[in-house]
Amino acid sequence: MPEINPFCNKCNNTGLIPFKNKAGKLIDHAFIYCECHNEPAHDYPALSPSALDFPVSYSFYRSLCQEYGWPDPGTLSPLEIEPKPQVIEHIHRHSGMRRQEFNLLQQTALKTEYLAQKLTEHIEASKKRKGKY
Repeated sequence: MPEINPFCNKCNNTGLIPFKNKAGKLIDHAFIYCECHNEPAHDYPALSPSALDFPVSYSFYRSLCQEYGWPDPGTLSPLEIEPKPQVIEHIHRHSGMRRQEFNLLQQTALKTEYLAQKLTEHIEASKKRKGKY
């Protein structure tokens, strides 16, 4: 509880003064602290590494170690990036089809796949317009 000077004539020993707006009108149920009001000193417990129960970045944790004198975990070495294995797809043709005919067949398959995708999108859009999901 805040300490109040028992001999204040401004606030009648309550520690609170009624608040007035710029026009000088009193605002109901609004008060400000009087000059005699003293806030008590807050004593917070010391911060420890176990108090960090939420994720923080490694650099922020190191700065806390330096500020509070905790043991510094040191710098992290960068992770080595492993190269992704390269996949080479080999297409083996076992028919008497010529290269030009094979390419034409692949192009047709791609066009068919594209048209099927567009058709599916139009069907989905028409269902949404009708209210069906």
